[in-house]
Amino acid sequence: MSELDQLTLTYAQSFPDEFAVEVSNAPRAELLSLLRSLPTDLAVAIVARLSVSAFRDVCTELKTQLGGWLNGAGFDDSVALLIRLPRKEQSVLVAAVTDRGVRRRLRQFLNFPAHSVGSLAIELPMRVSADTPVTELLQELRTLGGRRETPVVVIGSQGEYSGVLDVWRLVTRENDLGRVKDFNRWVNPILPEVSLANARTLPQWLQNNWLPVVDHEQRVLGFVRRQQILGMREFEVSDAEIVGESILELAVRYVVVLTQLLERVLGAAGRQR
Repeated sequence: MSELDQLTLTYAQSFPDEFAVEVSNAPRAELLSLLRSLPTDLAVAIVARLSVSAFRDVCTELKTQLGGWLNGAGFDDSVALLIRLPRKEQSVLVAAVTDRGVRRRLRQFLNFPAHSVGSLAIELPMRVSADTPVTELLQELRTLGGRRETPVVVIGSQGEYSGVLDVWRLVTRENDLGRVKDFNRWVNPILPEVSLANARTLPQWLQNNWLPVVDHEQRVLGFVRRQQILGMREFEVSDAEIVGESILELAVRYVVVLTQLLERVLGAAGRQR
């Protein structure tokens, strides 16, 4: 291995987050060649940290290799990669893992009972590091089509859940300076093993139309929407219960809309001072 290659390898091993950010912007052919040259465990760690567009391209081009890579990768990095994929693609990759112990552990981690929140968790289209510059965040959002309702979770330096993107603060910013952590908003997450019945009673739904789902290590598994939780029923209900729940849903929507309008008005008033 040349001196440059050794330096690159050392840099990737020591600073995987920073390395992933840099290679995400490289030409795709160079990125794919680089990933193939890395040790298996390190390749998975870097893929799990790539930007949205780079991650999608890599998973498409290296689909047949990813399953094999998971055999030699660490559990945390394997999970970090898998939870960025749709459920169907997760299953395909895990099935390609030849080590029975690793395959069983990954399946146990990714599968939850039908009556639990984990069974409804949707893969997140975007996770962003708290230290990511706002300019890079905006570029990623444009990659996703600029949809303001797109769920975006903020991740800390150790890959732990740190909050969600405060869209209103981002929209009303005065410039593109700063980092994602300046636009972070804490929202209490929900554990995947929580039953749907208990999930419906959470107060977080009054101000949020989606909640992040995290495990006990604070790794983000995905997210669930309010309509998923409030719309699911585990047993037969009476007409009175259905009417009551409909009224509650209308009340929740009213509170959310009113809160958003107030935040926009107050934000505009603050900028005029």
